[in-house]
Amino acid sequence: MPAPNAKQLQYINFSTTTACFIGFSLSLYSLLVELNIENDPDYKAMCDISEHMSCTKAFGSHFGKGFGIIGKLFGEKSGLNQPNSLYGMVFYTLYFFINMINMRTAVNLMIVLAILSNMASLYLASILIFVLKDFCIVCVSTYFINATLLFLSMYKKHAVFNTVKSDSKSSHAKQS
Repeated sequence: MPAPNAKQLQYINFSTTTACFIGFSLSLYSLLVELNIENDPDYKAMCDISEHMSCTKAFGSHFGKGFGIIGKLFGEKSGLNQPNSLYGMVFYTLYFFINMINMRTAVNLMIVLAILSNMASLYLASILIFVLKDFCIVCVSTYFINATLLFLSMYKKHAVFNTVKSDSKSSHAKQS
């Protein structure tokens, strides 16, 4: 595969930014649904399609806060036991800013964060399927976004590492 050029890196960065925006928007929508559920137990969200296709079922479960783990470890009233959507908003914002840095360390951090988000997605997907026996279109959409971010970060790694190699080769050639 030939070394990616600046235009390809620009496309990767734009795609990553777009994925972060979509992920943040989905997380924000999730948070708004969760807040509405807390204030009105009869609230019906747009993403509630049927009894087994309900995002409020997923968001309203104890797994919707602190991944169902933090509350058990630190207590339900702990400041760390926040809605998963809030963690998502922080994640997508952080990822967006790291994406602006086209350096090896930043790209490696993106890959680590993307792997962690995909591990969380697998965990939450298994809860959704096997425990809640539900399909949450918003949840599944964020899982897709997280997988996309992992793919894009791997592609960006290839682009950044090859750009650095080709830059160092061309500077060595100029010095000769």
